[in-house]
Amino acid sequence: MKSGAEHRKDNTELNMSFFSGLADFEYIKLRAFEQINIETGDKTEVTIGTEYKVIYVASGTGNVHFGKETVNCSCGDVFVVSKGIRYYIEANTISKMRIMCISFEFTKHIPYEFSTVFDRAGNKYIGKTEKVKTLMRFFESEYSTNESFASEVCESIAKIILVDIWRKLTEDKEKNQPVRKDENTAVIVKSVVEYIEENIGKVTVSDIAEKFPYNGSYISRLFKQQLGMPLKEYIITVNMKRASELLEEGNKTLSKVAKECGYDSVPTFCRTLKKYTGTTSLKIKRAGKVQK
Repeated sequence: MKSGAEHRKDNTELNMSFFSGLADFEYIKLRAFEQINIETGDKTEVTIGTEYKVIYVASGTGNVHFGKETVNCSCGDVFVVSKGIRYYIEANTISKMRIMCISFEFTKHIPYEFSTVFDRAGNKYIGKTEKVKTLMRFFESEYSTNESFASEVCESIAKIILVDIWRKLTEDKEKNQPVRKDENTAVIVKSVVEYIEENIGKVTVSDIAEKFPYNGSYISRLFKQQLGMPLKEYIITVNMKRASELLEEGNKTLSKVAKECGYDSVPTFCRTLKKYTGTTSLKIKRAGKVQK
């Protein structure tokens, strides 16, 4: 069977920033957008990916072949292909297929191990998602127009598609990561607790997910299991304990105490302090003076 796929491929060199305006967010590079038409019974050439790809089945039915694995696909299906994966797409004998692909690569590591999630996915069947279906159609419409800012709009749409797929991959990973009931869980919790206490006011759940080789949801479940509270709540509890100590000492202003405990907003700090200690900053300060 010969390869009868017709390609329309346009290479781009577009730097796009996720959540534009956030200075601490990194970049990826959109490499190409492809539209592939596959005649009935034909297939694409065997490809070894040199870039990451999101493959969307715009119409028709057929099969996607990843090495020895074959996945049936139909209109609306979404696949992710990582670098180095050997694959080809084959239309069935009933209908033609139209495939849309967005190729991209990472120029830097970005928060929440974004690239690692895609790497571990290898070749992944995402399934049908109405959001990606709608966005892909919007992307195609903008890509084919000569209207002003079409390129920028395409970048934004691609950004949303990739983030949505990343969320799906992350959800699947968390669902399939059981809490291991062995002695290592105690070691993990102890290590995280020590890290939090050494960095009071400077640590978030996402920081811990980057620091340790486990996702935030998994660590949070360990904390709930062993300490009786989720990870985020534990971090806040530690911060409020330190805040109470500083207020009792009475050597720092309220705004400095709030800042040291991770809060830029004094009102937010005061509300959180009242919630977790049952009292106000003023009463804690007065109690500290009485003790002295």
